[in-house]
Amino acid sequence: MILTPEQASSLPCPVSRTFAQAQATCRGADCILWRWQPVLASDPRVQAALRARIAETGEKPLHHPKAAALARGDVAPDRGWCGLGGRPE
Repeated sequence: MILTPEQASSLPCPVSRTFAQAQATCRGADCILWRWQPVLASDPRVQAALRARIAETGEKPLHHPKAAALARGDVAPDRGWCGLGGRPE
C-alpha cells in the first residue's frame, strides 16, 4: 500500500514489539524500512520544474539533460511504503 507518511502514521508498525497496551504506530519517513515511491517524469511537478530549469539553463527544449538532472533534485517524493514486505505492485 503506497501512502503518505501522515497516512502511514495511523497504521500499526509490523515490526514493533511492545508490552504496553497500545501498539506502536508506523513512523513513516523516520523509519529505516520506509521506501519512497519514485517521482515519475510525467508528474506535473516534475514538468513544471523541468520548464523552469530549461529557462534557467537556456537549453533547447528537445535536448535538456542538464535541466532534467537539476529538475529531478527539485521535486521530492511524497508517498512511500513500508519496505518490510517488498515493493507493492
